[in-house]
Amino acid sequence: LAVGTPRDFGALPFQPDFAPDDPSRREEYLLRSHAAGVWLLGATEEAVAHAVWDFLHRLGYRHFFPGDIWEIILSSSRIEAALDTFQRPDYVSRNLRSRFIGEHDAQAYELWQRRNRLAEGQAMAGGHIYGAILRARKAEFDRHPEYLGLIEGERKSSKFCIANPGLRRLVVDYALDYFTENPDANSISMEPSDGGDWCECADCAAIGGISDRAVTLANTVAATLAERHPGKHVGMLAYNLHSEPPSITPHPLLRISVAAGYLRGGYRPEEMFAAWRARGVQGDFGVFEYYCNTTSRFTPRGQRISDLVYLQHTIPLFHAQGARRMVAGTAVANGPVGLGAYMAARMLWDVGEAARMPEIYSDFLERAFGAAREPMDAFYRLVYRVDDFDLNLPVTDDTIGRMYRHLDEALKRTKDRDTVRRIEALLLYTRFVDLCSVYERLDDDEARLAADTDILRHVWRMRTATMVNTY
Repeated sequence: LAVGTPRDFGALPFQPDFAPDDPSRREEYLLRSHAAGVWLLGATEEAVAHAVWDFLHRLGYRHFFPGDIWEIILSSSRIEAALDTFQRPDYVSRNLRSRFIGEHDAQAYELWQRRNRLAEGQAMAGGHIYGAILRARKAEFDRHPEYLGLIEGERKSSKFCIANPGLRRLVVDYALDYFTENPDANSISMEPSDGGDWCECADCAAIGGISDRAVTLANTVAATLAERHPGKHVGMLAYNLHSEPPSITPHPLLRISVAAGYLRGGYRPEEMFAAWRARGVQGDFGVFEYYCNTTSRFTPRGQRISDLVYLQHTIPLFHAQGARRMVAGTAVANGPVGLGAYMAARMLWDVGEAARMPEIYSDFLERAFGAAREPMDAFYRLVYRVDDFDLNLPVTDDTIGRMYRHLDEALKRTKDRDTVRRIEALLLYTRFVDLCSVYERLDDDEARLAADTDILRHVWRMRTATMVNTY
């Protein structure tokens, strides 16, 4: 096995078509077998890592969910491989980010991401930034309250008075300082702070709607960067009050990420790409997804990422509309989230995997549960929407009872130690769902407090199983 970048070898019998200096091509790699072995070559060190994990995957290795019990390592005295494949990701940035995560889960999650080729790649900044500017330039805002948005006659909003030339100069200076301090960054966000309270002054109203104002400020920053920091970009979302396309033309350096929720104007997410492109957006798009609410009860089918049919439909659809970056809020919760996260990781690298989702799901059942795959299939169809015809059942005593019975049957069908550990982890998750169901049905405050305490005690007990977000 020859593993590395082309510069690690004195002479190669062929010349890979790599372009490591192109940010969009940093993750490309080549797997090529020959009579004496296999080349695993990457454009960069990151790409080499992708090549290694892909090669192992093709040999049968799997790391389905975070945690060592979900790692499938096959033992063989002989390795055979016939490969000649050049790989590049369909989404150049694949960020399934998890908030509110403890140290134990964070380490397991980082390892799982690396082994499933999830990486920021060519990331584009796009998080809420106005608050950070307010904090960083507090003294200037104190001296110039007129820079703040006017609300009911007072300059008190967390939004800016974008019509004010001084405010725009302040934000431009912030962006220039940012790239001075972070010369390797490829972009800066100009995404407004969340919520409403946009400036009510006549000058801001004259600029136009909310999208016009947000784009006006982003354009101002982009125009300066074009002169002072060529090649840097400005990121912004199409989201909430500024989700509708503006009436003005976005700067060529402005990159838009479409939010897959909280949209205005009657648009569906897939329609937003064409609508913004019609206003002059150049380059590719990003997507901001709402895969999992990290503060939920993590009930079966309670998250967008637990709907495998949704993932199978939207990931290729967004890509076909021009999306090349994905940022999705999720959680380290192997019970109700893990299978969806694994499927998403496969499809974000190669959208063609969407057509293979039934095969990938079957592979998961076979490798993770072996002889117990049949009852585990029935269990997972209660927790995830696997097929179009799977009903979105409410969580009732009957649902929970069937979850228990499927796991019980699975335990009867296997003696494999690792398989038993996986089933027992899912039994802990089922007990969690059971306790949450009890809590939800109570209306007496004292009884609800006792039930909530039972939940927290059980969460503490299962904290290392990574079944739900316990942090």
